Amino acid sequence: MSHFLTLNQYLLGSLFNIFEFAYSKLFWDRNLQSQIDLSKFKFIKSLNKYADVKDNFEVSLRRFKDNEYVITKKLLFRFKNLKYRQILNEASILKLIERKNKNGFKNNDVKFPGLINLIQAKNEVVLFREYINGKSLKHFNNEYKESIIEKVLDKLELISSNLSSTELKILPKRSPGYMILLIPWYFIRALIKNPKNLSIYLNSFFQFYSSCLLGQILRPKYLFSHRDLHSDNIFIDKNTPYIFDLEICSLAEKDTDLAIVSRYFLNEIGTGRMFNLIKKRIETQKDKKRFMRLTLFYTLQILANENKNDKYYIEADKYLSFLISEVKTKLLIHNKTLFHYLNIYFLEIINLLNYLISKKYSRKIKPTILCYHSIDNSNWMFSLSFNNFKKQIEYLTNTYKVVSLSDLLKGQPGTNKIAITFDDGYKNIIDQVVPLFKKLNLPACIFVIGDNLTVNRYELGTNEKLLRIEEIKILKSLGWEIGFHSKTHANFNNMTVSQLKEEIINGKKELEKKLGFSINYFAYPKGYYSNKVIEIIKEGLFTAAFTVDGGHLKKNSGNFTLNRIIIDNTYDLNQIKGLLSPAGLLFNNFLMNIVKLKERLNLSRK
Repeated sequence: MSHFLTLNQYLLGSLFNIFEFAYSKLFWDRNLQSQIDLSKFKFIKSLNKYADVKDNFEVSLRRFKDNEYVITKKLLFRFKNLKYRQILNEASILKLIERKNKNGFKNNDVKFPGLINLIQAKNEVVLFREYINGKSLKHFNNEYKESIIEKVLDKLELISSNLSSTELKILPKRSPGYMILLIPWYFIRALIKNPKNLSIYLNSFFQFYSSCLLGQILRPKYLFSHRDLHSDNIFIDKNTPYIFDLEICSLAEKDTDLAIVSRYFLNEIGTGRMFNLIKKRIETQKDKKRFMRLTLFYTLQILANENKNDKYYIEADKYLSFLISEVKTKLLIHNKTLFHYLNIYFLEIINLLNYLISKKYSRKIKPTILCYHSIDNSNWMFSLSFNNFKKQIEYLTNTYKVVSLSDLLKGQPGTNKIAITFDDGYKNIIDQVVPLFKKLNLPACIFVIGDNLTVNRYELGTNEKLLRIEEIKILKSLGWEIGFHSKTHANFNNMTVSQLKEEIINGKKELEKKLGFSINYFAYPKGYYSNKVIEIIKEGLFTAAFTVDGGHLKKNSGNFTLNRIIIDNTYDLNQIKGLLSPAGLLFNNFLMNIVKLKERLNLSRK
């Protein structure tokens, strides 16, 4: 029978901890006596330095037979307290892993010690597990530590993907709900201990709740999580990592272990390596927000519960400063407007409603054009990581019919058609997108900037390399459609007619001469257009021009204000699903119209 540490078991165990403490104070002279005979297992040494030392709890190395050793965890208790339930949880988790290994799931890159036995008496429990003759990860160099941490995190994700539906139901689960309820308590306790940190605690507190309000807790993804991965819980034996002490292991939100590992290992591997590790494993802004929420929660938990002189408290205190001063600044996008936040939140709600009401109806959409920019790992708002981009493209190809921009504009009857476009023309399109689109046989259109040397980097917002003329020709030879995105990506707002003609008409002629073919499509830089700009577009002999006004394609507004949806890195796959639905497209168009109205009002005041 399995005895997992469910939330109910955790709360009950915590309550019995209070009873245990009160009993020991009132009846301190009534010592518990061991009833389980361990005489066959010769005591070699205590290993309590590797464990949370509690009254009546002992971790030890013992020998049985000639050269066979075991690790024992022995607990004496008056009430079935939290430690008792944690030991039973560890035994149940090790049994589950053993069953999975027997059923063919075995990965020798990272291992767990085997469970030998679990013996219980009236007021006693002893867990016997395999002894691993290795060294703690803390004894190795930083580069090796970083590689092992990644292996361990990958292993836990692999276990998650191989859990059956039955196992997912019986395993304990830590939902975001209990964090929301507990964080005020942790905040108050941490503040009482160290009132001087009021500013940083308030910052952490509001950062935590802001991510909750942005739809970060709806339909969370749960992974098999250790939840206590420090150096002494990872041993290396013959270059093979072993994961120890699964007492609080459970299903928890994605990136829970990363959120905890980053605190434990900050001092060991340094801020630079830790930041790179964090950045490598989280991609979308939603992932980053979730990571910040999780790591803030577990850090405040330590600051609330541990003694100020404890090493874990000191590490957590330093880590919180690192989070607020470096990670938050470098990881998160800070120039988002209220409209970005509303967009994220409501698309989460729309996707959830689509899921609950009708998946079939929600996927029937009118022809739609998507606008991407750069595929790289920078923190620019319009840069998507390759993995995030790939997930979106695979979803699009499996759900809709991806057609060329020209075919979409022909207006052939039918729904669920999507065209994919890219603005600016970054070099990473050749490196990242072309191989994927070749493999999936997908068409695309790219709107390039005419003059790389004089491009307005301030207006562009990034220093990513742009495509050279030879690379644009390669895209053309691969069947990509080539559009124009102005000569230098200038701000059209305050330009004269002659300046606009230089950017649009002369820029087009110069680029066509270099490329050796004509260009028919134009995409407005930053989506800005006016009647004056449209007239110049017509004069330049373009056949169509594209905005980023959101919503599905509306040809009744004319060929020179064809709307597209701009995709930035605040979108993850769930938000893309919400966006590409009738309700999502309607909401997106409504929101972009409000943005346009706001911009016009701002211009009229100048």
